[in-house]
Amino acid sequence: MIQFENIWQEFEVRPLIDENEAQVWRACLDDPQAWAPACQSLLSPDEKERALRYRFERHRQRFSSARAILRILLGWQLRIHPADVRFQYSPGGKPELAGQSDGRPLYFNVSHSDGLSLLALSRNCPVGVDVERIEDIKDPGLADVCFSPAEVAALQSLPGHLRLEGFYDLWTRKEARLKATGEGIANRLQQTCVLSDLERSTAVLDLNTASVTVEEWHFQKLSPSPGFKAVLAFPMPGLRVSRWQWNPLLAF
Repeated sequence: MIQFENIWQEFEVRPLIDENEAQVWRACLDDPQAWAPACQSLLSPDEKERALRYRFERHRQRFSSARAILRILLGWQLRIHPADVRFQYSPGGKPELAGQSDGRPLYFNVSHSDGLSLLALSRNCPVGVDVERIEDIKDPGLADVCFSPAEVAALQSLPGHLRLEGFYDLWTRKEARLKATGEGIANRLQQTCVLSDLERSTAVLDLNTASVTVEEWHFQKLSPSPGFKAVLAFPMPGLRVSRWQWNPLLAF
């Protein structure tokens, strides 16, 4: 069962994004509340078709819930009905809002792992978010495929009992960074280094650092639940990150 930490704010009114803020919303996609019919009413025909491609009903429901929550959050900020939110896709497949004409772009990104979803929104800059449940790595050569030589060295310098946590610290940074730019992970894993200057120079990964800056990119740890790693990536210095707990009972 997913356990939530109390640093995530409950909401009573719909919080609009400040100019210097990124919102991150945490949601349980296996929430027992029976709002599945409401989810389906918000989805577009292509989203419903995508949901049906999943083999298992749990995965179909998780996808539908995540897309419905995203539509609701975007609808709040745009002041439109969630079903009226329209998406377009970059050449790399990253979803974006279609037809933004108010001069105030709205950036967003979504990640989910084993029923836990994080949704990030910002008015100022692209954002990328990644959440991963910590599980044993069965392939001993996976780090060599996923990370740059400097990252591999930093990971190997850790004591053995910290390497699994270090792997997920690096992986969530990397995936969040590549999701923010829309590059994707297919061809940029080893070319994108997400170590700070200090970590690179000492070849040691600081597992306790809450925020990290790598060149112009900033990484904020999110701590969504025990047993999970999560990071928000963004290119704007000084961006304030607020954390919110999704509640389906207050969605409409």
